[in-house]
Amino acid sequence: NGVWVRVEIDDYVPGSTWDDDGMLCCRSEHFPHVLWPSLVEKAYAKMHTIRTADSLNESGGWESLSGGGTVEEVLSDLTGGVCGRFSTRDVTPERIFVLFYTLQRDALFVCRPSQKRCKKFGMGFDSRSPHAVNRAVPFEDQCFVQIFCGGEVADSCGVQELTVPTELIRLFPERVKDGFYWLPIADFCLYFDTVFDCRLVNSPDVGIQGMPPSRLPMASYGSEVWGDRPRPPAPPCPPFDTPALFFETVYATSGRINPNCVPEFTVQVPGNAVPCEIVCCVSQVDKRSMQIGRHREREEALLLKVYQQLEREIFSAHLVCRSNWIPVRDAMVAWKCNEGGTFKIVCEFEKDVAFNRLLFRCYSSQPFVQATAHKSLHSHRLARPPWPSDAIKWTFTGCRAETRLSSRSEPEPYNSRTDRLRRHRRHKSRCLVQ
Repeated sequence: NGVWVRVEIDDYVPGSTWDDDGMLCCRSEHFPHVLWPSLVEKAYAKMHTIRTADSLNESGGWESLSGGGTVEEVLSDLTGGVCGRFSTRDVTPERIFVLFYTLQRDALFVCRPSQKRCKKFGMGFDSRSPHAVNRAVPFEDQCFVQIFCGGEVADSCGVQELTVPTELIRLFPERVKDGFYWLPIADFCLYFDTVFDCRLVNSPDVGIQGMPPSRLPMASYGSEVWGDRPRPPAPPCPPFDTPALFFETVYATSGRINPNCVPEFTVQVPGNAVPCEIVCCVSQVDKRSMQIGRHREREEALLLKVYQQLEREIFSAHLVCRSNWIPVRDAMVAWKCNEGGTFKIVCEFEKDVAFNRLLFRCYSSQPFVQATAHKSLHSHRLARPPWPSDAIKWTFTGCRAETRLSSRSEPEPYNSRTDRLRRHRRHKSRCLVQ
């Protein structure tokens, strides 16, 4: 958690005993010549493996991948980023397009079609295949997003042919035969529901040709630039040729966290280090490594709230941002400040909940940002500020429409069974990892 892990594997992958041709069990038959996803899956399973002299206490392995898991966990593990989720039903299409357009060079947006709305309007978007936003482009006073589908066939269900100008399609090299298609932002919000927002804070600039220039200062450097805190080393293989876009601060605790010992975090942004983007994450222990058989302990719901300091122990009553309150491993917050200031991140969870260990990661787009972790000793006073806040939330994670908010004092409804990756029934017998 919070550090790079080097995993060495061979190129052996399990084969199916149900097929005469010895089909591989860990990759899709639609792409028979693409082997690297199977190797990544094997490395991910090995990383979550614990082997001891006593075989009864061994855990993890291939079975640690059984039962699926949340998309944001895997995105964070494979990219080193910070990931959250939001729903298109809670945000207007215009605001979602601004988020896609602004962050498309340094964020990964994975989206999931809404089965209910696709069925209602007779649209055949494949909910069992992964989808991601590849581009966001304004064209002729309209807003369009380019979707990449990792399934057998990329089908826009006729939306691209009817609503997208041909000039826009020809302007970029991606084609439908390669898995890409265009949608107006309004249609995207109509047929897609959940969006997973993964900030690539441990990666260099990953923008592709045709994207707007990066807004982050570190993207203009060609060699590593150090802040006041040394960064952890990059993965040994391969090393980064360009620096990461954010400066990192990591804290971890090995003690037990309960309502009598609640952590809180302070982030100080100097006045000469603005504008500055802050991305923070509090993570629970990864339960995959302790998994024995197919049973895995569930995560607890953890809520983060960010307040701006007015003076000493008085903070603004206007909430800067908050995280989702659902039982997943990571809780994410992000905000942008145009002036220096001090911000307090408080943790909240139910009274009967306790955590064995927690990990706090803070990333800033400017150097010399101080992030500290400490125990909450007393409550803080809130006051209405005489001026509007100069900090704005920088993610839609945690946004929830009033009509869809079930309770303010309890975690949000969450069904782990419906949140898993969906598979065609005819594919289940060909995979060792169920």
